[in-house]
Amino acid sequence: MILLDPEDQQHGKLNSYVAGPTVRLPDRVAGRSSFLPDYETSQAQHNPSASSPTSSIASFRKYSLHNSVDSRFWRAALYALAIYIALSVTIGVPLIVTKLTHKHKNGPPPWVQGANDASLSSPLVMINSGLFSMSQSIRCNMWNSTQYDEDGHYYSSSSFSLDPSGSFSIRSSAWITDADSTETQISGDLTVDINPDPSVTSAVFYLTTASTSLEIRDQCNICFSSNESDGDSRGLSLYIPTNLTAYQSISFNITLLFPQSSSPLLLDNLVTYLPMFSQSIGSISPQVILDKLNLEGMQQGINTGAVWANQISVKNLVGPIAGSYNVTNILKLDTVQGSISVDLTLVQGPNRKEPTFFSLDTGESEINADVVLLAPIPATANHNINFIGHVKNFDGPITLNVTHDESTLPVPLDLRIQNNQAPCNISLDSKFSGNYDVSTKLATASVDLVPDLHDYTGDGPRQMLPEVDTMSVKHGWVGWGSQPAQFNPRQQGQVVLVSSLSPVSLSLGS
Repeated sequence: MILLDPEDQQHGKLNSYVAGPTVRLPDRVAGRSSFLPDYETSQAQHNPSASSPTSSIASFRKYSLHNSVDSRFWRAALYALAIYIALSVTIGVPLIVTKLTHKHKNGPPPWVQGANDASLSSPLVMINSGLFSMSQSIRCNMWNSTQYDEDGHYYSSSSFSLDPSGSFSIRSSAWITDADSTETQISGDLTVDINPDPSVTSAVFYLTTASTSLEIRDQCNICFSSNESDGDSRGLSLYIPTNLTAYQSISFNITLLFPQSSSPLLLDNLVTYLPMFSQSIGSISPQVILDKLNLEGMQQGINTGAVWANQISVKNLVGPIAGSYNVTNILKLDTVQGSISVDLTLVQGPNRKEPTFFSLDTGESEINADVVLLAPIPATANHNINFIGHVKNFDGPITLNVTHDESTLPVPLDLRIQNNQAPCNISLDSKFSGNYDVSTKLATASVDLVPDLHDYTGDGPRQMLPEVDTMSVKHGWVGWGSQPAQFNPRQQGQVVLVSSLSPVSLSLGS
């Protein structure tokens, strides 16, 4: 009997599962392992002396822990980003709004905001709000005469009288009706003045139209309103159709004459909205004194003689603004591309508690203004008087001259001028006292002191104390005696002049 080795017996058990002839199967090809160890496990297998079950388990745990830490980190970063966005929306937006509101409050003084702005609302805004509407007292298309002239136009005239009190309004819906047609012509002019006839005691409107046909005239609604309850709509309203064709034209000549009077006529408002009209306001003051003057145009010029009002707003798009204005509260002259050439008198009454404010704003055209500060001697010792002015331009020269009236003692003036790409020449008289800050970029700045021997305050000789004196930046103080330790806007003035790419100059004491 032959006895097999145990190893041969095991091979016999394995081969006994195969039925059939004895065939030796080829060795199994070494396949690719389905599990690839990490770097540390592979090194341990390569170096058996350093390999042990404990080190393999530690390596596997370290690998799992590394993946877990990465996953937690990115999940936490995603949560943090979501929380940051949520906090930005819930906290940041209200904070920005609050800061903007605070900045707005610290901009123009509070007496220029709120109700005063509403009282100087654009007539266009009033039209959109429904105030440009007819009342029961309206009279439309009432013609006194119509005639045909050899020049090919029909001339129609009308007149209307109003009591010389309350508000007066002259408005037109005339606009460029066809953007593709340059032959459509809608134009007009307005004149406001004092009636040369002393026997007339009413305010009188005179209207004349010139049209290429009566059909065009009849398509318009020319309406007068005399009811005091109409408020700012009391006066003349022109409703122009928007379907005028090429080579059609109509023009309007409007005249408003106030009566002569031994005492000033105190009127509430004079409001115009005439985009296609030239406007001329004669020297109606001091015979006529207005609470509010609101003029608005577009293409043509707006020119005034002597006009006195508590609040004045003149807006034009591309046409110039010129004239003489006397204001006790707020004056705003605003045009986009037109020039501004004005004489301004800013008045501080003895009972006024707020500064008198003026603003001049345009672009690509010149600003030329002479400003006179007029303030009577304060009735009380604690009555504070001051003036605030903002002048802004872009790519247009600024020439500004500010003086005190001979009867006015030195008063604080807060003046700010901004410009770009055009020269600025600012002149303040010898009664100005306070800080000056003049700067420009890529150009030169200059500040000159004109000697004045007259001591308006009794504090000592007038002097200029520069703090910064470079080619493009000048900063310092000018006044009588010694410079105050702290700036007080109720006692000292300041002028800030900022520009770029153009020279700026400030003359003190001219």
